[in-house]
Amino acid sequence: MTDYFKQKHVRDVAVNAFASMKTEVLKTNAGASPFELLANQAESPLPELAETDRVYIRRHQQDWRIGYVSKTEIDELRWDTISGGVHRVSSQPFIHGYVMCDRVRGEISHSCAHGEGPHRIKVLVTKKDNSKEIFDWCHGYAGPKPVRTAHK
Repeated sequence: MTDYFKQKHVRDVAVNAFASMKTEVLKTNAGASPFELLANQAESPLPELAETDRVYIRRHQQDWRIGYVSKTEIDELRWDTISGGVHRVSSQPFIHGYVMCDRVRGEISHSCAHGEGPHRIKVLVTKKDNSKEIFDWCHGYAGPKPVRTAHK
C-alpha cells in the first residue's frame, strides 16, 4: 500500500469514527434545549463558576451548542461578522472573543480534530444567552457596535 492510500485509509477511518460518535450524541440529545444539555454534562475537572461570572458562548450565531467560560478566561472582545470555526458570515456584527478550548464548560462546536489541543478558539457572545450584567461587561470591552452601512 502506498503512502497516499495509507494516509487516505487512516483519514477515512477517523472520519467514520467521528461521524458515528456525532450521530450518537445527536440521538442522545435529540429534543433537549441547549441549557438542558449544559445541566446534564458530565462532571468537569474545571472549577464550577458562579452564575455572575459565567460568559455563555457559541461558535456562531445559529449554533445550538452552548458553553461557558469565566470572565477572566475570555479575551480580545470585539465586534465582528465572521464566526470562529467554519468562518460563517453573519448579517450584523456580534461580539466575539477568544478562549482556550480546554477551559470551556459545556458543549461548543470544537473537536480538536485538526490538531492536538488545547487551541485558542474564536467564540461568539450573544445577548440572548447572557445576563444583562454579563453582556454589558462584554459590550464595555468591545466598545460601541459598529454602524451598518447600506450596500449600493
